[in-house]
Amino acid sequence: MKLRILDVPDDATQLAAWLDEQLAGYRLLETVSELRALRDLPAADPSPVEIEEWLGQRRDAVLAKGTAALEEGQQRELLRRPWLLLDLQEAIDQAGGDYWNQLARRSADTSAALERGRERLLQAMSADARAQAPHEAPNETPNAAARGVEPKRRGSWRAAAVGLAATAAAVTLGFFVFRSLPEPTALLPTPLEPTEVAWGWNAPDLFAGSPTPLEYLRRLADAGNEWSDERPETKPAVAQRIREMRMGCQRLIDHQHAPLAPNQDAALKQLCRKWLGQFNDLQVELEQDERTPREAREAMDQIVAKLTQRLRSGKIES
Repeated sequence: MKLRILDVPDDATQLAAWLDEQLAGYRLLETVSELRALRDLPAADPSPVEIEEWLGQRRDAVLAKGTAALEEGQQRELLRRPWLLLDLQEAIDQAGGDYWNQLARRSADTSAALERGRERLLQAMSADARAQAPHEAPNETPNAAARGVEPKRRGSWRAAAVGLAATAAAVTLGFFVFRSLPEPTALLPTPLEPTEVAWGWNAPDLFAGSPTPLEYLRRLADAGNEWSDERPETKPAVAQRIREMRMGCQRLIDHQHAPLAPNQDAALKQLCRKWLGQFNDLQVELEQDERTPREAREAMDQIVAKLTQRLRSGKIES
């Protein structure tokens, strides 16, 4: 797997563009983790500072035009103190201007294209496995319609992997690097399977009643914070906990949130897709032993802390 920080440019102008790309993307946590590992930094900033105070008089310019508005020394400080990147992303999410919205949309389009490719690969692999199963008729596969697989279109999953590679290369202009080409499943977290989960965003009564928009978002924040109710230690247990969080996130994406206005509903679902992408990446890294169970759990802690804070504030629109 290619480290993202290997592409950090030396030129100040190019560095600003690189920082903006990270801040607008959905894999900033991965970049922060790499920067921390490079310098052997702790999980939390030993000398925390409010991002508004750190930005100072340049705050409005950064929120409007990007990190090019910072002095080069401040840009370099973001690399030395990567925790600030997460706080800056939060500030951008809440008050960033059209410049950031355009960057985020490009990043979201890339993420969505890759996610569609992943889904096609999953479907093709599922169909290929059924085609090779003995004594099984194509139209007798249970739940085929529910899986979205058409029995008469059973191309090889290897061909689908090639298609996914082409999609990824096209949408990222050749920059996307596969985790493991000989084993396409390495690109994917373990698929979600129906299971009885009743905590967090999977709670049966999560959408009950007629709360105000702010009450509703704070209810979702409280539910998301239930992630911390259990502290699993083993790889299977942490993976299962992340998987259940992914299920809840997908439930929020699929639900029509009646207490919210249409623009709030759309903003919430956009945030959920971003969080789901982060959860997926962490589960892949855990399953491939790129992170220890503790590292994966602590990375989830950071994501959940940020998302619950965002929900609780009620400021979910960019």
